[in-house]
Amino acid sequence: MSDQTPDMEKKTHNDVSNSSRSTLNKEALVSYLFLIGSLMFVLDSILENMASVSFSSELHLTASILFTIGSVLFIPNNSEN
Repeated sequence: MSDQTPDMEKKTHNDVSNSSRSTLNKEALVSYLFLIGSLMFVLDSILENMASVSFSSELHLTASILFTIGSVLFIPNNSEN
């Protein structure tokens, strides 16, 4: 019976490891999609500034750039500790 306990612990550890990898993959996908959306807002605000520059268009550009920086910082780190 003691031979089965390490195997069960090993399977449990592998299941947890696979589950965390799956979660990490989902988090990475969501983060990259969010980053793409943020970059689209930057492009939109650049085009808006090209058409006419106003305080509102400058604010839109600044906010979208900050939003994109935040999106980059939320991309999960793939290193395993």
